[in-house]
Amino acid sequence: MGGKGGTLLPARLGEVEAELDKLRTQANELDDRMRGLLEAVGRVSTAVGLLESFDELWDVLAPEERLDLVRLLVERIDVDLDEGKLELHLHDLAAPFPPLPPPAEGDQQADEAPEEAAS
Repeated sequence: MGGKGGTLLPARLGEVEAELDKLRTQANELDDRMRGLLEAVGRVSTAVGLLESFDELWDVLAPEERLDLVRLLVERIDVDLDEGKLELHLHDLAAPFPPLPPPAEGDQQADEAPEEAAS
């Protein structure tokens, strides 16, 4: 069983192994995409639940909370007075959330108690 067959088999095994590596990489990429989609579905489901009870929620919110909620939902508003148009652009709820900014330096000083003047 020597000769040509002895060199073809290891070469073919190498090709199969290389193809398996490619397929494993593709499977991992698909798994990552699937996880991202599942997270997006969860966020959208939460948003839909909130929107279904939006009237009830809106009625119990304080004005500051209403402002915060609008800012969470609305990315920007474009107004064209000449055309009489108003365009409302909502945030993409399926997009990944941006990272939180680091705390401001003033926030760290809030823990320090002010010194009281001696009488």
